[in-house]
Amino acid sequence: MAFDVAPVQRDDYAEFERVFRAGFGEIPGPENQADLDFFGWCDLLGARQDGRIVGTAGSFGSELTLPGAVRLPTAAVTSVSVSPTHRRRGVLSAMMAEQLAAVRRAGVPLAVLTASEATIYSRFGYGPATMAADFAIPVRGRALRQPIPVGDTRLLSQEEARKTLPELYEPVSRTQVGEMSRPDGWWALANSRDMAKNFAVVHRSDGIDDGYAIYGVEVKWEPGVSQNRLRVDELVAHSPAARSALLRYLLELDLVESVYLRVRPVEDELRWLLADPRVLRARSVRDWLWVRPVDAAEVLSGRRYRVSDRLTIRIDDELCPWNSGTWSLEGSADGASCQPARAGADPDLTMGPAGLGSLVLGGVNPSVLVDAGVIGAAAGFDRDRARPVLRDQSGPVLLHGFLNVAGLTRPPASLSASRPRLGRHGAHPAARTPRAARAPARSRPGTTGTPVRPG
Repeated sequence: MAFDVAPVQRDDYAEFERVFRAGFGEIPGPENQADLDFFGWCDLLGARQDGRIVGTAGSFGSELTLPGAVRLPTAAVTSVSVSPTHRRRGVLSAMMAEQLAAVRRAGVPLAVLTASEATIYSRFGYGPATMAADFAIPVRGRALRQPIPVGDTRLLSQEEARKTLPELYEPVSRTQVGEMSRPDGWWALANSRDMAKNFAVVHRSDGIDDGYAIYGVEVKWEPGVSQNRLRVDELVAHSPAARSALLRYLLELDLVESVYLRVRPVEDELRWLLADPRVLRARSVRDWLWVRPVDAAEVLSGRRYRVSDRLTIRIDDELCPWNSGTWSLEGSADGASCQPARAGADPDLTMGPAGLGSLVLGGVNPSVLVDAGVIGAAAGFDRDRARPVLRDQSGPVLLHGFLNVAGLTRPPASLSASRPRLGRHGAHPAARTPRAARAPARSRPGTTGTPVRPG
């Protein structure tokens, strides 16, 4: 069944939102009266049948921090949904194919997303690259193992948060592998939706702001007794000391029966700060950021590697066939190159784009993926050799979710199919130049192997 996948015009935005919400079993909420011009930073696609939107997908330009504190232009995919009336008809496949083609046309080498279900996106070449955990702490377990020094703390108004939080987030996102840049429109949307109903606290040491936390209180009172739950949505700090100080602030708030921390590193230091670490309960441990290499050679040559070595990697990629071939990767802590391997070279590792996506940030041991059958290793190849090359010592984390660009019933004033936005925010100018034109040394292999159909 054929579907027309094309950019969404501003007059169709309300329909886009209705379809997106319907796919998640939701009804659009009341109109948000905030200025909607900031929606101009997002590209929206709609799949149509007989003129009606039956599927939605969006993306915005960002940068993803790779091992070595290298940032690459990235398409952050969001607001993907299919109408309940058109499930299992190929709508999602059509939108994903068109979106990846648009990402490549924009010269952006990566696409990323967080998945509502873990079984959906691997067939489109996305692989889970980071993990996240949600933790709960009851009030009786908030005692700390030892005193933690706390500097000055202050609560921000909604206007102050709009200015201060981006300034504190940016330097952390540049150095933490797995974090992403946030365009100005992202902050405007988050401030409009979230900061009116949440608190933002900033920590200061020696007169300098060095971290913040965003939290809300789910109020519940039984007769004369508070049963309030504190929900921590984001905690960003410039140092371990500032992070510990903010955690202490949150744990010691009054009239709170329990504390719930969302999207934390699986190996969170909070467990070691508590006097009784057993009270910390992991409510959820799950895949979080999924990565899709759109230009595999640029991604592999863009990141840095802990040890110097050369690996020959075979990639089979049906949706992005320009990635298919055998590549010679030479990596080190100072730089890397990825070029077509010599004719007849035997690959050390063989993988599809999802396997490569899981390895890009260095958070997964390649041997684990070999044992699971996600990637292949040549007979006789020492799998332990690949671990120090591809694994990053620090461990990637992404400590926030994506904002869905749908959710407002009034169409954004600046939404226009004539203004391509992908890659314009957070991406260096080279991201808008076709890779072949700017990097002839990494031209595509001359031969393409048998592609593997996504499962």
